[in-house]
Amino acid sequence: MINGVASHAADYDDTHRDNPIHPSGPVLSALFAVAEWKAPILGQDFVTAFVADVEAECKLGVSVYPAHYEVRWPSVQVTGMRDSFGTGTKPFHVGWASQNGLMAALLAQAGLSGALNGLEADKGWTHVSTQENLTAVVDTLGKVWEISLNTFKPYPCDCIVHAAIDGWIQLQAQALEKGLNIADIIKVGARTNPMVLFLTDKRNITTGVEGKLSVYHVAAVALYGEATPTQFTGEVVRNATVVALREKVTVVNHETVTEHEVFVTAEFADGTKLEYHVEHALGSFENPLDEKFLKTKFIEQATRKYRADQGGEGVRRLY
Repeated sequence: MINGVASHAADYDDTHRDNPIHPSGPVLSALFAVAEWKAPILGQDFVTAFVADVEAECKLGVSVYPAHYEVRWPSVQVTGMRDSFGTGTKPFHVGWASQNGLMAALLAQAGLSGALNGLEADKGWTHVSTQENLTAVVDTLGKVWEISLNTFKPYPCDCIVHAAIDGWIQLQAQALEKGLNIADIIKVGARTNPMVLFLTDKRNITTGVEGKLSVYHVAAVALYGEATPTQFTGEVVRNATVVALREKVTVVNHETVTEHEVFVTAEFADGTKLEYHVEHALGSFENPLDEKFLKTKFIEQATRKYRADQGGEGVRRLY
């Protein structure tokens, strides 16, 4: 439970090309607990269990996405409603899912009976939650490896707004090159996939957790050049300058825009209009993070807990 909550607390984990699940959190959280409990564990057994579990959860996720969002189910577990996004409950879902999965495995090992077709039966989970057909996806087991479609987040917020962040950061760079002042922006725009507003249409926010699910907040901080963990705190969310820029953001849906694509604009008081098109968001399957970015991300996050004089150098060696 604790491992799972911690894994998603910053919303800075991993995601998947074909559904917005965060594969590692619930799986590794349970595996680390079991490995500590049952130590010693062979590395090969640990990795095998990890891959098998990721394949299972991702097949389920792909089979019901995006229909499960239409009935307000998030990917992490069936007891978590989408309206809890932007609250502390969202990372709790990951911990709860991890605990439930491990408990189910232990109870089954102890002989507790249950329906063997509880997922695919007419009244099973996939049909009750979305009316989707699981068979076609499960038939790809061993043929399409979902773990190979996993990606890592460049920004600590919902991945559906990552393309927009990329675009607005590019607009900030353009503005600096032209000698424009971000404070002189009068209008900010974005043409996005409908899923962006479906998941992140939160303008009146007061907490950092809400900011992670607000396309308007990410616009404001990205236009000032960054979207790091420090931009998703209550202090920044309530900052008067950030709030004022948030109010200038307009986002429109367009069915032809893909989930990891965006068209962004910024208009300035002198009449200048900047535009940028992001075809594939940084961190997407088509535009993955490179080794340097991943190393920097790992070290920055690890050394937030362990300073250089408390083992930070050891963290670097570990990577």
